[in-house]
Amino acid sequence: LQSLMQEKAIRDALTGLYNRRYLDEMLERELARAKREGYPLSVAMLDLDHFKNINDTLGHGVGDQLLRVVAKRLKSCVREGDLLARLGGDEFALLSLLAMTDDEAHALAARLVAALSEPVQLDGVMVEVSTSVGVALAPKDGQDPQALLQCADLALYAAKAAGRNTYRFFSPEMGESTRARAKLQQELGQALASEQFTLRYQPQINLQTGEVKGFEALVRWQHSERGLIGPAEFIPVAEETGQIVPLGTWVLRKACREAVTWPSHLRIAVNLSAVQFRSSSVVDIVDEILAETGLAAERLELEITE
Repeated sequence: LQSLMQEKAIRDALTGLYNRRYLDEMLERELARAKREGYPLSVAMLDLDHFKNINDTLGHGVGDQLLRVVAKRLKSCVREGDLLARLGGDEFALLSLLAMTDDEAHALAARLVAALSEPVQLDGVMVEVSTSVGVALAPKDGQDPQALLQCADLALYAAKAAGRNTYRFFSPEMGESTRARAKLQQELGQALASEQFTLRYQPQINLQTGEVKGFEALVRWQHSERGLIGPAEFIPVAEETGQIVPLGTWVLRKACREAVTWPSHLRIAVNLSAVQFRSSSVVDIVDEILAETGLAAERLELEITE
């Protein structure tokens, strides 16, 4: 009975994988042993892409089923002696205790990504799934558990920034890039509060007649120090943090206010982020802004960004 209780204490109840507590204990012990005996080890951090959307749209029951399938697929990728753990939510970690070459480490990371790229059939619903992976190597990237996990987390962040469904190995430049991104995130919140954004209007032309049919609203950030910043730099940050919803609402309201002053035959096209489009409140927001500005609904065109 005592043995069973001890086993339950180190296992994740949902997936049967090891838990965060056991991973931390093993990582500390194995790093000390690796240092004494002079062999490398690696830590891979995994995060499911857009898992929150699955939970929100299909329910937590389906989300839990998906996590169990993910755990099973990950088990098929690891070698005997490796430690696979669920850290919580949709976060997993793989501690590779056996030495491997750089090529083998890259092959393992690619295998983890590939294993989770196949759709999953759950409760009659086909669920698209993918993962981002960040890898750190000891002793090169860190010689204590906290430092190594932080490096793996930075590499994971870089994989997400690269478009997700991929992997990245830690490099020292990632720390600086993350700090710059964190600063941009903080400034973005301040910019939203003080409305430091402006719209540019790109004409939409009928190619047969040459007639201007309307305009597409393009958002720019009028940064107090850096000048005009294009959307390619700040939109991904806004999507990751959820700031895209208030920003998109501001763009929509501003564009409709301006369009209502134009000749009635001109349309206005506004881009919506996929994150904003999935929000349950998007229909209500559009209705509210149309009523508030007096713009005819047929003059508004909504486009989902790539």
